[in-house]
Amino acid sequence: MILGEKIPTILIHITSQCPEFICQEIMWGIEEEGIPYELERLEFNNNTLITEAHNSASLSLLDVGITCDGQYVVVHYSKLPIDNPMFFQKINNKKQLRIIGKNVACFVKGVPFTFNEIEN
Repeated sequence: MILGEKIPTILIHITSQCPEFICQEIMWGIEEEGIPYELERLEFNNNTLITEAHNSASLSLLDVGITCDGQYVVVHYSKLPIDNPMFFQKINNKKQLRIIGKNVACFVKGVPFTFNEIEN
């Protein structure tokens, strides 16, 4: 790698209302697949979570972005229309968050998604 070259990462943008455990579970799912990520707390102004997820994906060298406000998680791919994210999920439990992170990483790697194969 050339000095100063940016590492391709999944960009995760969360609001200040998003609890730490939510981002942690998503990041652990991504880490299980060995894909790098960057986490930033941002206020989205007038943007919706979906729009911000698309913005994050557009800034990511891997073309994938995640946003979370503590109630919903949105995953977007930069080549999809803004109003058509890959995932828009209400947060129900930690296992779901880990699976979302893992599936985002699987998408980047080009391997099939998993749905219930995460051990607690």
